[in-house]
Amino acid sequence: MYEAIWVNPPREFLTARTPQTAEQVLNKYPQLRGPRAANLIDKFIRETGQQGDLAGKRHLQERHRLL
Repeated sequence: MYEAIWVNPPREFLTARTPQTAEQVLNKYPQLRGPRAANLIDKFIRETGQQGDLAGKRHLQERHRLL
């Protein structure tokens, strides 16, 4: 079972429309800067790439760089 802290904050971070908004989310939820979130985003990057969604993959890579 996932804790609520690992559902909404990552979603909010990943769907942020701008890097500035994503930074605000990171400041609000500093636990997202840890390895758990980075590993989850790595997984999403791989899956998105395998599906051929290059725009989605780039978006996730941009978010990953903010960590």
